[in-house]
Amino acid sequence: MIYLLNWCWSKDQGAYPQPGAVDGWLGFWLRIKCSICIVLGLKGRDPYNFDIVPVAIGPMSTFQTFDGPGASWSELGVGYGCLHWRYYEIRNGI
Repeated sequence: MIYLLNWCWSKDQGAYPQPGAVDGWLGFWLRIKCSICIVLGLKGRDPYNFDIVPVAIGPMSTFQTFDGPGASWSELGVGYGCLHWRYYEIRNGI
C-alpha cells in the first residue's frame, strides 16, 4: 500500500511515446481520489474500462520480438466518474 501511495504522488516517469498523466487541478483531485481508493483497498479488476484516467506512469522498458521492437510501461489509474471509486494497475504498451 505504501508503495502505491508513493507511486501515486511521485513525479511522472513517462517518456515519449507514452501518454502523460493528468495534470492541474483535475490531476490533483484524481490523485486524492486514487489515494483514498488505495487506502480503502478498492482495486478494480477490469483494466480495459474506458473510464480510467492514468495518474502515475512508470518507466518504459523496451524489448525485441519476432515481429520487431516493442515497449511496455505500467500505469496507476483511477475511475473518472463520480460513482467510479476504484484504482487500477495497468500494463500498457506498443
